[in-house]
Amino acid sequence: MGNEAAALEPLKARINDPSCPTLDLARALQTHLTAYSQSFQTLADKLGMPKKRTYLSEVAALARLPPSEQEKIKGQVLSWRAIRKLLTVDNPVDS
Repeated sequence: MGNEAAALEPLKARINDPSCPTLDLARALQTHLTAYSQSFQTLADKLGMPKKRTYLSEVAALARLPPSEQEKIKGQVLSWRAIRKLLTVDNPVDS
C-alpha cells in the first residue's frame, strides 16, 4: 500500500492533462484500481478531486467497452458528454 502514494502522482497528472487520450486514462484508472482496490470516491479523495468521482468512474468504464468500441475512440480526447453517450450505447436505438 505504501507505493500507492507514488502511483497517485502520475495518475493525477494524466487526469489533469487535457491532451491525454481518454481511453489511456481509463486504462490507467483500471490498472490503479486493480492494484489498489478501493471505491471511486476513495480514489477521488486521495487524488484531491472529491467532486470528480462520477467522472472517474465513467472514464474507467470505457476500459470495459468491447474492443471494437475501444478501437473507435483510441487516441481521442473525449468530452464528458461524449463519454456518457458512449456508455449509454448499450441500448442503441436504430431507426
